[in-house]
Amino acid sequence: MKKSVLFFLILTSFLNSCYVYRTVEVKKGEQLPPIQEQIKPEQIYIIDVENKTYKVKAIKWENDSLVAYTNIKKEVKKNFSSHQITNVRERKFSDTRSNTLTVIAYASIGLGIFFLLK
Repeated sequence: MKKSVLFFLILTSFLNSCYVYRTVEVKKGEQLPPIQEQIKPEQIYIIDVENKTYKVKAIKWENDSLVAYTNIKKEVKKNFSSHQITNVRERKFSDTRSNTLTVIAYASIGLGIFFLLK
């Protein structure tokens, strides 16, 4: 019983969110769009700037600088030059993670009811 509880806790820690961060997908033969086209306002991204990684919520573009909240909960504003941003990963909803999390939740509820009735 202890092993199954431990397994369940480890599994849910990996599946704690239905969102994943992925780089912008481009078709074969196409080039990666400029940073200004990759980052859209009111979206959440993970960006790499000068060997540091930031989780940001984009606000707007001012000339060639991105104005974004770096700490989304406290809304700390910061400006990033488009030339400093080396990598952009956008937040996407993962159907696979969502379905897996739903199945695990239903299975654990079913097992809980089974063991309570037994």
